[in-house]
Amino acid sequence: MNRGLLGRNAYCPCGSGKKYKHCCLRAGESEFARAVQWYGQGKMLLGLEVARNGLAKNPRDPRLYVVAGLCLLAL
Repeated sequence: MNRGLLGRNAYCPCGSGKKYKHCCLRAGESEFARAVQWYGQGKMLLGLEVARNGLAKNPRDPRLYVVAGLCLLAL
């Protein structure tokens, strides 16, 4: 099985039975946006916490790893 990134029309790996674009894709978008917002405001610990929570829900989102790394580097 290919472990690459999920396509928008693939079924969600969380087991909900919904398409990824209607399930966890949107959840990842909001977590990413909030983490970037905290990072931009200089609140690195809050940005890191939001990114880690997002990764717990969607561990395949590389953007959350980037934001978490940026927050750690800025501490």
